[in-house]
Amino acid sequence: MSRSTFATGRPFELRSPLRDAAAREPVPTPPGLLIGYLPLAAAGAPAAELALRQAGCEVIRRESAGEGPVLAALVAFLTRGDRLVTLNIRCLPSNYGGLHRLLRDLDACGATATFLDNALSTDGEAGQFLRAAARAVAELQPARRPSRPTAATRTRALAMAAAGARPGEIARTLKVSRMTLWRWLRTAQPACAAE
Repeated sequence: MSRSTFATGRPFELRSPLRDAAAREPVPTPPGLLIGYLPLAAAGAPAAELALRQAGCEVIRRESAGEGPVLAALVAFLTRGDRLVTLNIRCLPSNYGGLHRLLRDLDACGATATFLDNALSTDGEAGQFLRAAARAVAELQPARRPSRPTAATRTRALAMAAAGARPGEIARTLKVSRMTLWRWLRTAQPACAAE
């Protein structure tokens, strides 16, 4: 507030609603939601749900089919201040790239994760270490595992070999390893000899 004099010469105070609001302490915001997550393996365990309820989770979601659809929906739902609570860090994606992406998505929306059995959380210094470790391991992990050759690829390789193509040429053309090709050729030999 500032002091000023009016035409009468008596001091008076100028009040500014913006300045008064800034001088007041901020109103504490209520903490976000505690949302529990159970993977498919623990979805039917009453002890797991009880542990999440005792941790204060208002909402508990269970994975129903495979790894991820419920977890992805939860992460999309979380907002600043919310906390994803799960029993163990192993309840999250099984590869480190997926864990790193999940932690990055939680950071982006301002939410955190707590792992009860591991006594870990993504906030604070331990959280910084956890994110750095997940990022480092994700960078070391191959981008994706090579897919297994299909039965159609095997049939085509055997047809190319029967037509007289060399093994190196077949392997390069079909993008399979030479060892896989030799295994196919070796197992196909007795079948050809019997005919």
